[in-house]
Order: sequence, then C-alpha cells, then structure tokens
Amino acid sequence: MSIHPSNIDPCDIRSHKFTALLSEPLGNKMLYKLPEIKTECMELCVTACEKFSQNNENAARMIKETMDKKFGPTWQVIVGEGYGFFIEHQVKSLLYMFFGGTTAIIVWKCA
Repeated sequence: MSIHPSNIDPCDIRSHKFTALLSEPLGNKMLYKLPEIKTECMELCVTACEKFSQNNENAARMIKETMDKKFGPTWQVIVGEGYGFFIEHQVKSLLYMFFGGTTAIIVWKCA
C-alpha cells in the first residue's frame, strides 16, 4: 500500500490524528521488529506533536528520550516540514509518518 500526502483527505487525517505512510523507497523497512513497538511509537509521535504543536524540536526531543528509555539507546528523530533525508538504520527499525497533513516524523534506530 502506498499513500502520498497530496492524495489524503485532510479531514481523514484529523479524524485519525495521524497517518502512517509507506513510500516507494522505504518499502517494508517501515515496520518495526515488534508490532507493539510500532504502535507505541506512533502513539508517542501523535502525543508529542499535539503537546508541542508549535515547537518541532521539543516534540522530537520528547519522542527520542521516551524511545531511548523504553527500547534502549540510539534512537534518532526528525520532526518538521519540507525536508528530504538519507539515513542508515537498523533493519526494520524505521518509522516515517505524517501528522496533521504536513508535519513529517521520522524515527529510526542506529547501531
């Protein structure tokens, strides 16, 4: 399944609070090793973006600190709009999602 932000109804995003997106280059690398980690990470991203809606840096810090505490160190987080990325990450430990239609969130674990 592949969804592009421009093809998503904004009302749908607001009703679900978040949309996890699969993009062609990421493929199945989007999935965490354990489904409960993925679900918890997505919920954490939504909570952080709601709490710090005007401050992406604080939202990213909250996500990183919580992930490091719960699932061990070396988690990295980017929260923002209008950026590209190329990163190396552990297999199946990358989450790429959008919040509110324009705010992109990337969470990944480095070795």
